Amino acid sequence: MAKNLLVPSLPKSALADKADLLFRTIRGYSHESERTHHLRIYAFACHLLDREQMKYDKSLLYYVALLHEHSLARRHGKGRGVFAKSIDLLQKNAAGFGLDARRRRVLREIVWHKYRLFPPGRLTPEAVAFRRAIIIEISRGVVNFDLPTMQVLAVFKHYARWAFDRKLVSWWMEMLRQAPFSIFV
Repeated sequence: MAKNLLVPSLPKSALADKADLLFRTIRGYSHESERTHHLRIYAFACHLLDREQMKYDKSLLYYVALLHEHSLARRHGKGRGVFAKSIDLLQKNAAGFGLDARRRRVLREIVWHKYRLFPPGRLTPEAVAFRRAIIIEISRGVVNFDLPTMQVLAVFKHYARWAFDRKLVSWWMEMLRQAPFSIFV
């Protein structure tokens, strides 16, 4: 298949391989539409960061994008609440990949602030981009934070949505059941 210059390339690293392996083994992630949802978020976050000419770790962004709903699929992890469990699981699974303090902060901020309705204060650029990428995905590109239309359309074309909307609604209902006030605080 020809390389699409409007869709960011997927990273090739041990951390990215770990994300792929975990994604395939997590119960609850059973359909390709779920994988493409995560890849769209990754692609939109890359586009947003590239536009701002930010330096970022593509492997870490890919890892978090693929597994950011980890605790909704599994009832494991330590911590109080769905986001604390997600952070715990992501950090445990990334042990041995040399996550320095900044990369651990990026991971925590992305997971903790990804669904907030109101933009929180000072976040890492990756966390801001990830939050916006989710908004682009959920709005089907209607809200696009001034990304070029061609980039947004290319990502949606490359990573098809299929019947993903039903799954998205069920994830939101599960998240609200587990952490009802998480979108406000």
